[in-house]
Amino acid sequence: MLREALIDSVFMSIARLLDPAVSLGKDNLSISRILLNMPPGKERDQTKQQYDELVSLYNSALRHWRNRKLSHNDLMTITGMSPLPEVSYKEISELIDKINQLARRIGHVFEEVDKSFVPYISNDSWVWRLVESLKKGISK
Repeated sequence: MLREALIDSVFMSIARLLDPAVSLGKDNLSISRILLNMPPGKERDQTKQQYDELVSLYNSALRHWRNRKLSHNDLMTITGMSPLPEVSYKEISELIDKINQLARRIGHVFEEVDKSFVPYISNDSWVWRLVESLKKGISK
């Protein structure tokens, strides 16, 4: 159950980042919205191309999964009559890597952020706290 919740959370977070700039007349804070605010030029064009490649990967790997399970309670899926499409760890890992690369590029354009920075979170510092919190929640 926890595994499914974490997977759903990661998939939904990816989907939100790749939402269109506007849906149903409302503005979304998404990568597409950020691209609209980038100054025109070579950097924007290259960023847009990188974004389009990311969206293509998302569409082939996650879009159907998101639509059938997270956005809508597809009756055939929920009742087990129609299985969700398989999504491999490799596809998710590639999506997350491409999102990080794109975020670094965007950060560089807007804030002159160092593109070589690669985020690192040590398992020593947060995993044990998460496990302890979950244990406390289960015991209550």
